[in-house]
Amino acid sequence: MPVVHSLMAMDVLPYASPLRLGMIGTYGNRWCNLAVSLSDLLIVLGSRLDVRQTGSLTEAFKAGRSIIHVDCEEGELNNRVMGCDTIHAGLLNS
Repeated sequence: MPVVHSLMAMDVLPYASPLRLGMIGTYGNRWCNLAVSLSDLLIVLGSRLDVRQTGSLTEAFKAGRSIIHVDCEEGELNNRVMGCDTIHAGLLNS
């Protein structure tokens, strides 16, 4: 499963990992944003889904795909992008 990341999660995977596509959003790579836009399922781990990742049209960002949003901060779940399947939990970093 390909992995994209936000600016604050640049170290989630090693740079040379074959699963790592790169950074999404305003400051990200075009191919990463394209991968997100063409996906039918997003599993979001610990990201706020900020305007820099989703753009201002959140309904267009969500359209045509399922989003599973995992975050330790309950207030971030279904905050900007509505209608996500949510999991209120922390992530372990090993």
